[in-house]
Amino acid sequence: MRKEHRDRWSWVIAFSCCWINIFIFGVFRSFGVLYLAVMSTFRCSQELASWPFTLASGVASLSALPSAFLTHYYSIRSISFFGVFICSFAISICFFASDVYFIIVFLGIIQGIGIGFSVLLLPVIISEYFDKERAMACGISYSGAAIGSFIFPLLTEWLLEQFGLQGTLLLLGGITCHAFIGVLLLRPIRHTVNKANDETLASNVVREEICSMIDENECSDCKRTQMVALHCDQADRTNGVPSENIFMQQQFNASTVEVATHISINNSIANCGDILFDKQKSYSRNVNNKSFLRTIRTHITNDCVIVKNPYFSFVTVTYIAYCFVYIIYLIILPAFAIERSLTLHEGTLLASLFSFTDLLGRLLPGWLSYKRILTNKSQFVLSMFIMSIAFALTPFVAKSFTSFSVITLVVGFCIGCQMVLPAVVMSEFLGVENTAVAFGFANFISGCFSPIRAILIGNYLH
Repeated sequence: MRKEHRDRWSWVIAFSCCWINIFIFGVFRSFGVLYLAVMSTFRCSQELASWPFTLASGVASLSALPSAFLTHYYSIRSISFFGVFICSFAISICFFASDVYFIIVFLGIIQGIGIGFSVLLLPVIISEYFDKERAMACGISYSGAAIGSFIFPLLTEWLLEQFGLQGTLLLLGGITCHAFIGVLLLRPIRHTVNKANDETLASNVVREEICSMIDENECSDCKRTQMVALHCDQADRTNGVPSENIFMQQQFNASTVEVATHISINNSIANCGDILFDKQKSYSRNVNNKSFLRTIRTHITNDCVIVKNPYFSFVTVTYIAYCFVYIIYLIILPAFAIERSLTLHEGTLLASLFSFTDLLGRLLPGWLSYKRILTNKSQFVLSMFIMSIAFALTPFVAKSFTSFSVITLVVGFCIGCQMVLPAVVMSEFLGVENTAVAFGFANFISGCFSPIRAILIGNYLH
């Protein structure tokens, strides 16, 4: 892709990623409302009802590593397309759910795989298209989740009143299909470059082989041509009847040999061109088939080196802590509000208020770094510190709708910043070429802690 065309298309990529996040994370942000509906519909405990939603986030994080590895062979657009399809299918099929375990498998595990494949690699394609405005573009991309959070919790509450849990999930699955529009507009750069490099490598290697063949065979071709020319020349001299001693004679027509030799060499080069084409196709097939396992081994070895980087450890530990607490907060927010004597509608409204500053937190870091007011690293540390203080104060401060709203707005802003900054900071520390694998590792490790969330939620609400 030419640079000027890439620059024009870069903002289309940013808003396409935003569109995908609206529909994928919009349903995800409705988990607090769906959590209460699962409990009332299947009359199960709080811990059991929380399993689908904690598993969805955990499995999404675990699937980030295999999806990152697949970028060596498939484009991000192909991987995201598959993920959106899985999400839509998993949500829609819950229409046939007869117990909570069906919900756990499809809304939790299967949808989690779809989330991981559809959205977790979007920061990578943003990093490919943007350099100076990378944080701003990531903010636009991730703002889709906040925009979806304005709409989907209230929409889900209304759908539950009208159609019940199963009907709501069927409709939400159909709405999720709108994410396909954004996926089709994605145009990854790195996969195209890698494919072109592989074809160039195959062409160069085969050309070297053909040139060596020409060098080796040129002399023998000339000798064979001289013998044929001598045969024809002597045949003319003997009225078309070659003597059996004709090839033993030393006299021959030099001009005939020269012309025939020139023609033969040209034919040889033409034949070598055909050989070049055939061998290039054969070589490409061998690269794709014969060395497949060796390539996988090489990629795994190179990818594992990233884990030893101290900057990777720093960002990953912070990212794990952030993911662990913010998922719990989203799930229990309406239930915690009801426990503090608020109504269900007020609890749902808190989720929408949360989305307002969440959106602001996703957009502001890019502007601050672009204006050089604060670096991405400084914002990364500062937002995590403020979020920790806000979480610690929540049990003591959040006692009315007003105080609950204030603390929710602060938490939403910090969570929005933390949603954008980890991928940006990783690309600065480790390089754009390693961002996909590094972010995949970070999400995979984060997903390993997801089962603990359900246990904590169950014990807390009891």
